[in-house]
Amino acid sequence: MQVRFVTCDVFTDTPFQGNPLAVIPDARGLSTAQMQAIAREFNYAESTFVLPPETPGGLAKVRIFTPVDEMPFAGHPTIGTALMLKAQEEVFGQKVGDAFVLEEKAGPVPVTISDGQATFTAPKPLTLGPPLPSAGIAASLNLSAHDLSHNHPPQVAGVGLDFVFVELASREALARARADATQLRALEDTWVGPGGSVAIYAYFKTESVVHARMFDPNGGIPEDPATGSAAAALAALLHKMQDLPSDGRFLVHQGEEMGRKSLLSLQVSGESASMQVRVSGGAVKVMSGELSLGGGR
Repeated sequence: MQVRFVTCDVFTDTPFQGNPLAVIPDARGLSTAQMQAIAREFNYAESTFVLPPETPGGLAKVRIFTPVDEMPFAGHPTIGTALMLKAQEEVFGQKVGDAFVLEEKAGPVPVTISDGQATFTAPKPLTLGPPLPSAGIAASLNLSAHDLSHNHPPQVAGVGLDFVFVELASREALARARADATQLRALEDTWVGPGGSVAIYAYFKTESVVHARMFDPNGGIPEDPATGSAAAALAALLHKMQDLPSDGRFLVHQGEEMGRKSLLSLQVSGESASMQVRVSGGAVKVMSGELSLGGGR
């Protein structure tokens, strides 16, 4: 069985920067176990598998896998998959326009394409979990409590996928951060239960620019070059705290410490239940080919 794939780098227009993504544009005939095995073989933060839509108005159903499990929603897979589908012009007999819906486990994700960039609207409203202890979170990043900002304690939040948001007091502290998997495991056992993982999104903010890093070593991602779902949740969180520019727009720089610069554009509009968070970015194709799974065809 031969399965076509394409890879791209997302939230960049330069090959070998941004966040790599593997896309299987036609995953019909693949089992969940095969999808997981393929994601493990690519060993990217995420791989996506495109299937025919299941609801009227959807362009395609998209399943998202890390090397170790399936995710309900993720930002850079949404952006990258949308742009790779747009490039092939037709998906399961449907022409790919400049506005469409991708069906993800978290819900329908509206996408628009303009000037080579994709923009998605977060599928869920902002949800907040409990604040977490500053000392434990700081230790999990090999930092001291003094390296954390006093604007807010470490906060669980999400718009389809939860993260722990940690504002740091300086760009220098962000550069020094190193995830400690053992320290994180202790937090994970108390927060999400044995076997769960905690994704920490550390950031430093100045006016309308954010520098960020995301760590989830026990979830199979030692560090992520670009995390669109976390950036979307951060935008909603900052909006709730009234800590956004007046026009509700800002830029996120991520991946610089990894040598994979990424740039994410965000916009927030509306209030409370009507709040909408949009994340924009580009992608550049890097590779294409076929996977050999054995058997016929």
